[in-house]
Amino acid sequence: MRLDEDGVSWCRGHEKAPVALPGPPTWVLLAFHRRVPLDDPRIEVLGERAVLEHWLERATFG
Repeated sequence: MRLDEDGVSWCRGHEKAPVALPGPPTWVLLAFHRRVPLDDPRIEVLGERAVLEHWLERATFG
């Protein structure tokens, strides 16, 4: 998923990103919906955590 001046977009594939949130989809979605904090030991943030935090502050789901 990308957040740029045009909004949010996504693509299927594997490429280098500024930040990644690998793991089981359940935990990724819980983090996206702010149901578990990014400091939870079951969540792994790779790369620039500030980019993810910035994105989560501005993204809404549902």
